[in-house]
Amino acid sequence: MIIYPRPMPLTGMAQQLFDILRVDQSAPEAGGYMGGVQSGFPLWVATWTTGRNKRDVSDEWIAWLSTMRGQQRRFLGRDFARSFPRRYPNGFGGLRVGEAAFTGTAATWSETMDAEANAQLTLTGLPVGLVLSLTDLIGFRWDAGGAAAGTFGRRTIARVTEAGVADAQGRVTVGIEPPLPYFIPATAQAHLEYPACVMSIVTSDTKVAPIDRRLVATGTVIAGVQDLRP
Repeated sequence: MIIYPRPMPLTGMAQQLFDILRVDQSAPEAGGYMGGVQSGFPLWVATWTTGRNKRDVSDEWIAWLSTMRGQQRRFLGRDFARSFPRRYPNGFGGLRVGEAAFTGTAATWSETMDAEANAQLTLTGLPVGLVLSLTDLIGFRWDAGGAAAGTFGRRTIARVTEAGVADAQGRVTVGIEPPLPYFIPATAQAHLEYPACVMSIVTSDTKVAPIDRRLVATGTVIAGVQDLRP
């Protein structure tokens, strides 16, 4: 049985754009400076283009896209360049927290704002010396109201903008963008493995490519925008 929001296929991507969409309003200030005021939460937007894949992979993407039913269903959109932090492209094998293997989930998280209104995220329960590099992603997952525990139907992502290294207590503080929405519950999990956010398909920018003589669709474009909810 397919569960939604549905994960994306693991392979087959040739190009992607994965970035933050901000909705800001211009705000003139004294002295002629043109500032900006945020209007609504920033959202993640993405465009993925499939490559010259084997037929099975091509078919998997077409079938996956068909199950989205246009904008009706949701999926877990992610940055294929950051399935794990940059220093750990193949996962966390060999890293430990005490006697236990590290799976990617922090013990606790907290967010503060510095004097310049930059978001600072602190994670605990990490392996000593774990490195978070610039543009690494940190995922947050929590249950929707009334949903069964552990279903994690709500998700968002933060991008590391100031790098950090976990200290001897397994604690690290990094700068992030965008700042976290206020409604993320304290019980949400912060995790470093396959960070993703809930998205819907942007049908106007999504197009399945024609199949070639190998019966493979090369260059299918899939566009998504974050569906951010409490």
